[in-house]
Amino acid sequence: MKIKSIFSIIAGLIAVILLISCKKQISIKSINIVYVYMHTEYYLPMDCGMLIIEGGNGDTITLNQPKLLQTISQLIENLDSCEAPYGYPDIRIQCHINYSNGSKGMLCFGSFYSTYLNGTKMCDCDSLTYLIKKQIGYYEKYRPKEYLEEMPEYWKFKADPNP
Repeated sequence: MKIKSIFSIIAGLIAVILLISCKKQISIKSINIVYVYMHTEYYLPMDCGMLIIEGGNGDTITLNQPKLLQTISQLIENLDSCEAPYGYPDIRIQCHINYSNGSKGMLCFGSFYSTYLNGTKMCDCDSLTYLIKKQIGYYEKYRPKEYLEEMPEYWKFKADPNP
């Protein structure tokens, strides 16, 4: 009887170890970006989740390139929370993150470099902001090449346009 209970305990421990070691890492499956064009005015500052695209004032795109999503995922994992400034962030870019396990997240960028992840104010990450803005064509539409060449992120990602 003791041998059976010892054997079942060992079998249970092995099963738990196997489950833990076989656990899939959660990755980003895709990102749906909703953004408004520069100089779009609203009567109230937009909060994360409130962004409205109407009357041709913005657009949406979907990112699903594995290498780009992996780079963005690593940058998101390294974000640190920060103290939120007074007032509203005035969100201009919303990223609806779809994870491989079916869960969802929200990454938002304000008009003056405010970054929010799932409702929490995060310290700004220039590389993450650059990559997202690059994907929506922000720099091509609104910034001259000379401006880009002054940004360290431009040179960091220039060698690989789809990091």
